[in-house]
Amino acid sequence: MNTELSSRTKPLALKDWAYQILKEDILNFRLPPGTVVRIQSLSEELNISRTPIREALLSLEKEGLVHAESRVGFFVTEITRRDLEELYELRAVLESYAVQTAVPYVTEEDLSRLEYEIETCQTAIEHGELEKFLEADTAFHALLLQRAPNSRLTVMMEGFRDFTHRIYYLGLDCVEDIRESLVEHRKILGAIRQRDSQLAAVLMQDHLHSVMVRLLPCVNLSGQGQKQRPES
Repeated sequence: MNTELSSRTKPLALKDWAYQILKEDILNFRLPPGTVVRIQSLSEELNISRTPIREALLSLEKEGLVHAESRVGFFVTEITRRDLEELYELRAVLESYAVQTAVPYVTEEDLSRLEYEIETCQTAIEHGELEKFLEADTAFHALLLQRAPNSRLTVMMEGFRDFTHRIYYLGLDCVEDIRESLVEHRKILGAIRQRDSQLAAVLMQDHLHSVMVRLLPCVNLSGQGQKQRPES
């Protein structure tokens, strides 16, 4: 559990507070896929009643981050092979189109920012700062989406932002993916510098397909333990 969040002053809306804490812990793998969510334990830890925690879990269930099993309780939703494939199939289509249309709108300042994010990734790898790598990697992709002249692209990507974030954290255990992604980002940036929108699109599609392939073996290494019966 996120002790930093847990120690903050509780707001009036306890459900929202519990929701914020649980969601952050799920997205950042402090509650890994398959983890049992113990309502009674959370109630004692957060010093609130079980009702706002249960309400928060119901909200997270609607978002697909937890699921309830009848007469058992709540579990953090697991990441399956098909989940991974579907996400990266969509990203390959959307982000290759995004970079293709974004190239004419990328400024010299944008190019410097993309280079900065790549160098930040490199430094993070050298120092073993994997979460810093994740932030820079995300920023690289986000900037290209922002420069695409289609605001609906960003809206569509927002629709599976949370799941993408969980996949990113899954990938932090796959060092090969991290290093190869950096090489692929450099190639994409090179195509953008050349103003070759077609090549940039192909490289982005190839990059995301390669990430998917590299991450597939990590699905079963994501800390998904056997489920235990939760406390009610």
